[in-house]
Amino acid sequence: MSEVRIGQLRLYYEAEGDGPGIILLHELGGSTETWSGLRPRLVGAGFRVAALDLRGAGRSDVPAAVYALPDLADDVIRLMDAMKLANAFLVGLAVGGLVALQCAHERPGRVSGLVLLDTPLAIPETTAAFTRQRADIVVREGMAAVVDQSISRSFPPPVAVACSQAMSQYRARFLRNDPHGYALASLAFLEADFREAASRIDVPALVLVGEHDTLFPPAQARLLAEALPRATYRVIPGAGHFPPLQAPDAVCDLAVPFLSGVAAGGARRN
Repeated sequence: MSEVRIGQLRLYYEAEGDGPGIILLHELGGSTETWSGLRPRLVGAGFRVAALDLRGAGRSDVPAAVYALPDLADDVIRLMDAMKLANAFLVGLAVGGLVALQCAHERPGRVSGLVLLDTPLAIPETTAAFTRQRADIVVREGMAAVVDQSISRSFPPPVAVACSQAMSQYRARFLRNDPHGYALASLAFLEADFREAASRIDVPALVLVGEHDTLFPPAQARLLAEALPRATYRVIPGAGHFPPLQAPDAVCDLAVPFLSGVAAGGARRN
């Protein structure tokens, strides 16, 4: 077990491998387990891979007070410092992608490149209103009160049929979330808006999105890719909102060559 401390807050992470650093940033309601299908291939490709449980998620501490996206970005930089990584690739799923974008915006010299999965350019107001309502429900009634709705949105019918085992495993993980931690995490992302900043995030980026994502659909991911100066856009066939869970091999087939290519280019420049 590894941890990094931010004041009184203890954040859990798992690291393995050697080589250029990769930090994996999970989705709302996720944890280090989100990346179990990708980590072996990333390590095998010659990377040092760290999966972080964000504040209030997985085995990390639940904060006592509200926080925002810049706080989460600072957590990532503090993790890199603890691992003695001068820079790293950031791979983020959904709101984890927003954390990665915030890091690249605030600390561009620390970010080697980005892989952004099912990540929007900005949080739509309709999504923000829904998320506020759901955060209130989980605090009052617990995770079970929203699990069915959350699963149906993340695993729409064609994905649910093809990925029934992954869906069952995700449901169990979702229910293990601390309601207060989940609510705080939900509220931390609602002001995310990179419509102005994206043009200044000048690092190689791979923008991936599930074909059947209804939460942040391909049209939103394409807007992000078009706004970033050095982005490549790809759709993951058959996946919904969580491609690392629903199509891990397809994600790796795109992400590993991208990361390896950027890493090799950086080595040649040195």
